[in-house]
Amino acid sequence: MSDFEDSESDLSVDDSVDEKQCVEDDDDDDVIDGEDDPPSVDKSIFPEWSWDHVRPWVAIRRTDAYSDEQIRALAAQDVVMLEKTNGVATFGSVEEGSLQAARRIKEVNPKCKILFYHNTMVHYTGRNFRYSGYKGFNKEWLMINPKTNKPHMWNGGKHASYDHTNLEFREWWIQR
Repeated sequence: MSDFEDSESDLSVDDSVDEKQCVEDDDDDDVIDGEDDPPSVDKSIFPEWSWDHVRPWVAIRRTDAYSDEQIRALAAQDVVMLEKTNGVATFGSVEEGSLQAARRIKEVNPKCKILFYHNTMVHYTGRNFRYSGYKGFNKEWLMINPKTNKPHMWNGGKHASYDHTNLEFREWWIQR
């Protein structure tokens, strides 16, 4: 007997399941658990997909503008996620720097899907994290560490964390 076998096991098989209740879905290969896969929306918003070739994507950031060579390399990807700090030193805000990079990538490859990443947990601040979307932010929306009664900090004390339990914060986040 192995370590996993028990001659007097409490485990039993539930044989009360009526096999007539188990029905296979042969109608529609796109339906799993009652939901369309992918959703029944304009499929042009999704990258072309085939299991024959897993599509590349990249998450990237830099504070200045991308060179033409860098833009061509990014445009060769199916999906590009523009992270925090993109173009902030050149264009004045992360949003504007990301928008400029996205436009240049789309000029080279209109099929490339662009995602804008904005951390929903960490409130990044400092010269490389100038978000125009931070306008109207209230410091009372930061998560407070109950042991110190000060904001909960990340990255060695550099950046605070949002308090998602605060309804005003959540409404502000959605509206901006």
